[in-house]
This record gives sequence, structure tokens and C-alpha cells, in this order.
Amino acid sequence: MRPVLALLPICFLTGCLAMKDEEAGRPDPKLASRPGPGFVRYVNLTDTTLAVSEKGRRLWRPIQSGESTPIMPVSSGDRTLELLVGKAAQKHKQQIEAGQTTSYLVHKDGTRQEIHGEVRRPTSSFNVQVFYLADADTSPIKIAGPNPAEISPATKEILLPVGDYQVSGTLLKVEANLAYSIVVTKVDGKPKVLVLVNTPTEKPT
Repeated sequence: MRPVLALLPICFLTGCLAMKDEEAGRPDPKLASRPGPGFVRYVNLTDTTLAVSEKGRRLWRPIQSGESTPIMPVSSGDRTLELLVGKAAQKHKQQIEAGQTTSYLVHKDGTRQEIHGEVRRPTSSFNVQVFYLADADTSPIKIAGPNPAEISPATKEILLPVGDYQVSGTLLKVEANLAYSIVVTKVDGKPKVLVLVNTPTEKPT
């Protein structure tokens, strides 16, 4: 009987370890309920620098006129960001949805246009998305390059091979594994075509 009794503590210990292993495989309910990040980008259409911060922490280096931040991950939920356009500060309240991307076009007069639904990675069917904003000229736009194309308000997505393209005088350098947006809007009452890279290539500062 001694060998049997000697095995009992070992079996009991083995059972405890198995229970611990099972518990270790379960997700932490606190972590499971925590929403993932959302993604934002700011495009500076003013004639001065644009700085974006939250609670005094700068999200990205100052954005020069005509440039943009990359698409950046931020905590989801209600957020209040501070925009500094030149020396003029303004509050920007926004609702960040987990997993969703929103680009904000900041104009000289302080107004903002929003773009929703941009993808951060290309798919097998498209690598360029097209957005005609509400006030944009709706005329078709030609894309010149290795695989010429034409876009209009009816165009939502296109697939372009790798190469250098021109979109109304704006360079679109298509590279493998990157996604892009072509945005048609107005600046100073004139049509403006923006070419934006959606796939993160830099990390926020």
C-alpha cells in the first residue's frame, strides 16, 4: 500500500498543475472587455503649421502646410484633442471607434472634413480608394502612368500595379504592400487632389 499512498500527493500535485494550466489558457476578462484602438490621421490644408496634442502630449511632430500625419493608433472612445493652427488653438472633440480609421482634413477657416472607412492594407482587389468630398468638383480625373485609369465620384476602389503615376499633377508612387487614398476636395475654392499613404511606414513620436 505504501507505493499507492506515495503516489497520491504526486497525482494531487499533477491535478493542481493541470488546473493552473487550464486557468492560464483562459483570457483575462478585464483584457477581453477592453476595446482595441481606433486610428486617426490629420491633413493640414492651412497655410501654416498644424500641431495635434492631447492633454499636453503631442501626438505627432508639427505638420507642415500641405502635409499629413500617418494613420496613427489612438485609444478608442470619446477624445478631446488640441489643434494648434499656427498660434490659434482649438478643441477637437471626437468619437474614436475601435478598429476604424478616420482622416481629418483641417482647412484655413478651422473647418474639418472627415473621411471614414480607409483601409490600412491593400487587398487582392484594390490598393487605392477614392473619396470625392461633398464640395468637390465631380469631373472625372485621369491617372497617367504604367496602367492609365480614370476616376469619378462613382469610383470607390481601383487596383494599380507598382509604378509612378500622376493624378492631376500630384505624384502617386505605388509600392507593393501599401494602400493609398485619392481625395478630391476644394481649397480656396479650387479643386484639390490629395494622394495619401494609408499603410503606416513611420511610428508616432
